[in-house]
Amino acid sequence: MKKIVAVFLTSALLVFASVSCGAKKEAPGGGSSQSPQSAAQQHRDAAPDFSMPSIKTGEIRLSDHKGKVIILDFWATWCPPCRAKIPFFMELQEEYGKKGFTMIGAAINDTEDKIKNYAKSQKINYPVGMADRKMANDYGGITGLPTTFVIDRQGVIRKVYVGFRPKSVFEADIKELL
Repeated sequence: MKKIVAVFLTSALLVFASVSCGAKKEAPGGGSSQSPQSAAQQHRDAAPDFSMPSIKTGEIRLSDHKGKVIILDFWATWCPPCRAKIPFFMELQEEYGKKGFTMIGAAINDTEDKIKNYAKSQKINYPVGMADRKMANDYGGITGLPTTFVIDRQGVIRKVYVGFRPKSVFEADIKELL
């Protein structure tokens, strides 16, 4: 019986990993379904404004960061690719934060305590909030984690990535838009 459960759980994990890293993404505003790579190249929709509870105090609003290049990352503490990106997002915030860039973490499908504890243990240096289903839907429905939006200074979504991408991808996007 233990072997059957182990095989089932392993299979479920593999299916989840392949779906989350290779998911198709619908563009905010109802565009057609596209691969993350083509979506990244073709986005030109205005980023929906949002207000989400900060894990520290108050609210995080997209409109409070107007005029900055923004990376908005939907993630969860239980998602290994999400956790793998956090250290280099912290590095990008440190390096480009004073040059007009802001990193925003939007934790989803997780408890407030887990998010707060994880952010504290990792010493996350950028705003992290708790996204709700409405916010996820406003961004086209989050079909896999991590899902990362690159937003230019005019508030336009320039790129969308579903699944893990290396630091160099995001750094190139930031440099292009600053």
